[in-house]
Amino acid sequence: MKDKRYVRLLCAKHAYNPMKKLSELAVYSQLLFSDQYGKRPDAKELSLWLGLDSRTAANALETLEEMGLQTNSKPRHPPSDWFLPNNNFERKPDQHWRYCYSSWPCYILKPTSKLTFLSAALYSWLLLHTKSKKPPVTAPAYLSRVLLCERHTVNKLFDNLEANGIVVQGTVRVGHDFILDNFEDSVGDSNKGRELTFEFAEVQQ
Repeated sequence: MKDKRYVRLLCAKHAYNPMKKLSELAVYSQLLFSDQYGKRPDAKELSLWLGLDSRTAANALETLEEMGLQTNSKPRHPPSDWFLPNNNFERKPDQHWRYCYSSWPCYILKPTSKLTFLSAALYSWLLLHTKSKKPPVTAPAYLSRVLLCERHTVNKLFDNLEANGIVVQGTVRVGHDFILDNFEDSVGDSNKGRELTFEFAEVQQ
Protein backbone atom coordinates (compact mmCIF):
# COMPACT_ATOMS: atom_id res chain seq x y z
CA MET A 1 0.00 0.00 0.00
CA LYS A 2 3.03 2.29 -0.03
CA ASP A 3 2.11 3.45 -3.56
CA LYS A 4 -1.49 4.21 -2.60
CA ARG A 5 -2.80 7.21 -4.54
CA TYR A 6 -5.81 8.14 -2.45
CA VAL A 7 -7.89 7.22 0.55
CA ARG A 8 -11.67 7.11 0.35
CA LEU A 9 -12.88 9.31 3.18
CA LEU A 10 -16.19 8.42 4.75
CA CYS A 11 -18.80 11.17 4.70
CA ALA A 12 -19.31 12.23 8.30
CA LYS A 13 -22.64 13.52 9.55
CA HIS A 14 -21.63 16.83 11.06
CA ALA A 15 -24.52 17.05 13.52
CA TYR A 16 -23.81 13.65 15.11
CA ASN A 17 -20.21 12.66 14.44
CA PRO A 18 -17.84 13.75 17.26
CA MET A 19 -14.69 13.71 15.12
CA LYS A 20 -12.94 17.08 15.28
CA LYS A 21 -10.15 16.61 12.74
CA LEU A 22 -9.91 15.35 9.18
CA SER A 23 -6.86 13.32 10.19
CA GLU A 24 -9.09 11.25 12.49
CA LEU A 25 -11.51 10.62 9.66
CA ALA A 26 -8.66 9.74 7.29
CA VAL A 27 -7.09 7.27 9.72
CA TYR A 28 -10.42 5.59 10.44
CA SER A 29 -11.20 5.38 6.72
CA GLN A 30 -7.78 3.84 6.07
CA LEU A 31 -8.28 1.33 8.89
CA LEU A 32 -11.46 0.16 7.18
CA PHE A 33 -9.63 -0.26 3.89
CA SER A 34 -6.79 -2.13 5.59
CA ASP A 35 -9.22 -4.33 7.50
CA GLN A 36 -10.69 -5.50 4.23
CA TYR A 37 -7.31 -7.10 3.49
CA GLY A 38 -6.58 -8.28 7.02
CA LYS A 39 -4.00 -5.55 7.74
CA ARG A 40 -3.43 -3.83 11.10
CA PRO A 41 -1.33 -0.74 10.31
CA ASP A 42 0.48 1.12 13.06
CA ALA A 43 0.94 4.90 13.25
CA LYS A 44 4.12 4.81 11.15
CA GLU A 45 2.44 2.90 8.33
CA LEU A 46 -0.63 5.13 8.46
CA SER A 47 1.61 8.18 8.28
CA LEU A 48 3.32 6.79 5.17
CA TRP A 49 0.11 5.77 3.43
CA LEU A 50 -1.84 8.95 4.18
CA GLY A 51 0.85 11.59 3.96
CA LEU A 52 0.33 12.57 7.60
CA ASP A 53 2.86 13.43 10.27
CA SER A 54 3.56 10.33 12.36
CA ARG A 55 2.55 12.10 15.58
CA THR A 56 -0.72 13.19 13.97
CA ALA A 57 -1.44 9.61 12.94
CA ALA A 58 -0.66 8.35 16.45
CA ASN A 59 -2.91 10.97 18.03
CA ALA A 60 -5.70 10.03 15.66
CA LEU A 61 -5.39 6.37 16.64
CA GLU A 62 -5.63 7.31 20.30
CA THR A 63 -8.71 9.44 19.71
CA LEU A 64 -10.39 6.71 17.69
CA GLU A 65 -9.74 4.22 20.48
CA GLU A 66 -11.32 6.59 22.99
CA MET A 67 -14.35 6.85 20.69
CA GLY A 68 -14.59 3.07 20.52
CA LEU A 69 -13.85 3.03 16.79
CA GLN A 70 -10.69 0.93 16.87
CA THR A 71 -8.70 -1.44 19.07
CA ASN A 72 -5.14 -2.34 18.08
CA SER A 73 -5.87 -0.92 14.61
CA LYS A 74 -8.90 -3.17 14.23
CA PRO A 75 -11.79 -0.88 13.22
CA ARG A 76 -15.10 -1.14 15.04
CA HIS A 77 -18.56 -0.44 13.70
CA PRO A 78 -19.58 3.19 14.32
CA PRO A 79 -22.95 4.32 15.67
CA SER A 80 -25.51 4.26 12.87
CA ASP A 81 -25.89 8.04 12.67
CA TRP A 82 -22.19 9.02 12.45
CA PHE A 83 -21.69 8.53 8.69
CA LEU A 84 -23.79 8.91 5.57
CA PRO A 85 -25.00 5.56 4.23
CA ASN A 86 -24.35 4.46 0.66
CA ASN A 87 -27.97 4.19 -0.42
CA ASN A 88 -27.04 3.03 -3.94
CA PHE A 89 -25.19 -0.03 -2.69
CA GLU A 90 -26.51 -3.49 -1.93
CA ARG A 91 -23.88 -5.29 0.08
CA LYS A 92 -23.05 -8.88 -0.82
CA PRO A 93 -22.20 -11.39 1.94
CA ASP A 94 -18.50 -11.44 1.01
CA GLN A 95 -18.06 -7.66 0.86
CA HIS A 96 -16.55 -5.57 3.64
CA TRP A 97 -18.92 -3.41 5.64
CA ARG A 98 -17.03 -0.24 4.69
CA TYR A 99 -18.96 -0.23 1.43
CA CYS A 100 -22.15 0.50 3.36
CA TYR A 101 -21.00 4.11 3.78
CA SER A 102 -20.67 6.94 1.29
CA SER A 103 -17.12 8.11 0.63
CA TRP A 104 -15.02 10.32 -1.63
CA PRO A 105 -11.39 10.11 -2.82
CA CYS A 106 -8.81 12.26 -1.05
CA TYR A 107 -5.50 12.16 -2.89
CA ILE A 108 -2.26 11.38 -1.08
CA LEU A 109 0.57 13.90 -0.86
CA LYS A 110 4.18 13.13 -1.57
CA PRO A 111 6.52 13.64 1.40
CA THR A 112 8.20 16.50 -0.50
CA SER A 113 4.97 18.38 -1.21
CA LYS A 114 4.55 21.96 0.01
CA LEU A 115 0.80 21.49 0.42
CA THR A 116 -0.87 20.70 3.72
CA PHE A 117 -3.02 17.62 4.23
CA LEU A 118 -6.13 19.81 4.50
CA SER A 119 -5.23 21.73 1.34
CA ALA A 120 -4.86 18.46 -0.53
CA ALA A 121 -8.26 17.38 0.76
CA LEU A 122 -9.87 20.60 -0.45
CA TYR A 123 -8.23 20.22 -3.85
CA SER A 124 -9.41 16.60 -4.03
CA TRP A 125 -12.96 17.62 -3.15
CA LEU A 126 -13.00 20.37 -5.78
CA LEU A 127 -11.55 17.98 -8.34
CA LEU A 128 -14.58 15.74 -7.96
CA HIS A 129 -16.67 18.49 -9.50
CA THR A 130 -14.71 18.61 -12.75
CA LYS A 131 -17.03 15.81 -13.85
CA SER A 132 -20.18 17.43 -12.51
CA LYS A 133 -22.45 19.95 -14.23
CA LYS A 134 -23.11 21.65 -10.90
CA PRO A 135 -20.49 24.04 -9.50
CA PRO A 136 -19.17 23.13 -6.06
CA VAL A 137 -20.39 24.87 -2.96
CA THR A 138 -17.43 26.95 -1.82
CA ALA A 139 -18.98 28.69 1.19
CA PRO A 140 -16.78 28.21 4.29
CA ALA A 141 -19.77 27.12 6.38
CA TYR A 142 -20.28 24.13 4.09
CA LEU A 143 -16.66 23.21 3.43
CA SER A 144 -15.82 23.38 7.12
CA ARG A 145 -18.25 20.48 7.63
CA VAL A 146 -16.77 18.51 4.74
CA LEU A 147 -13.19 19.01 5.95
CA LEU A 148 -13.87 18.97 9.72
CA CYS A 149 -12.19 22.33 10.30
CA GLU A 150 -13.06 25.89 11.28
CA ARG A 151 -14.57 28.28 8.75
CA HIS A 152 -11.60 30.66 8.84
CA THR A 153 -9.37 27.67 8.08
CA VAL A 154 -11.18 27.16 4.77
CA ASN A 155 -10.12 30.62 3.62
CA LYS A 156 -6.51 29.82 4.56
CA LEU A 157 -6.72 26.58 2.57
CA PHE A 158 -7.77 28.47 -0.54
CA ASP A 159 -4.90 30.90 0.08
CA ASN A 160 -2.54 27.91 0.24
CA LEU A 161 -3.86 26.55 -3.06
CA GLU A 162 -3.53 29.98 -4.66
CA ALA A 163 0.02 30.40 -3.38
CA ASN A 164 0.93 27.09 -5.04
CA GLY A 165 -0.71 28.00 -8.35
CA ILE A 166 -3.46 25.39 -8.03
CA VAL A 167 -6.33 27.86 -7.74
CA VAL A 168 -6.03 30.90 -10.02
CA GLN A 169 -8.81 33.50 -9.93
CA GLY A 170 -11.44 30.97 -9.00
CA THR A 171 -10.26 28.28 -11.42
CA VAL A 172 -8.86 24.96 -10.25
CA ARG A 173 -6.02 23.84 -12.48
CA VAL A 174 -5.54 20.15 -13.21
CA GLY A 175 -3.14 18.16 -15.35
CA HIS A 176 -0.19 20.46 -14.64
CA ASP A 177 3.29 20.03 -13.19
CA PHE A 178 2.18 20.72 -9.64
CA ILE A 179 0.35 17.40 -9.67
CA LEU A 180 3.55 15.47 -10.22
CA ASP A 181 5.34 17.61 -7.66
CA ASN A 182 2.72 17.24 -4.93
CA PHE A 183 0.74 14.02 -5.33
CA GLU A 184 1.57 10.35 -5.54
CA ASP A 185 1.66 9.05 -9.12
CA SER A 186 -0.12 11.82 -11.02
CA VAL A 187 -3.49 12.40 -9.47
CA GLY A 188 -4.77 14.06 -12.62
CA ASP A 189 -4.51 11.24 -15.16
CA SER A 190 -8.29 10.98 -15.57
CA ASN A 191 -8.74 14.76 -15.39
CA LYS A 192 -6.00 15.92 -17.74
CA GLY A 193 -6.95 19.10 -19.54
CA ARG A 194 -9.99 19.77 -17.34
CA GLU A 195 -10.53 22.98 -15.45
CA LEU A 196 -13.11 23.84 -12.83
CA THR A 197 -14.28 27.42 -12.42
CA PHE A 198 -16.32 28.49 -9.41
CA GLU A 199 -17.49 31.69 -7.79
CA PHE A 200 -14.44 32.50 -5.73
CA ALA A 201 -16.19 35.43 -4.01
CA GLU A 202 -18.23 32.92 -1.98
CA VAL A 203 -15.09 31.78 -0.23
CA GLN A 204 -14.37 35.27 1.07
CA GLN A 205 -17.58 35.56 3.10
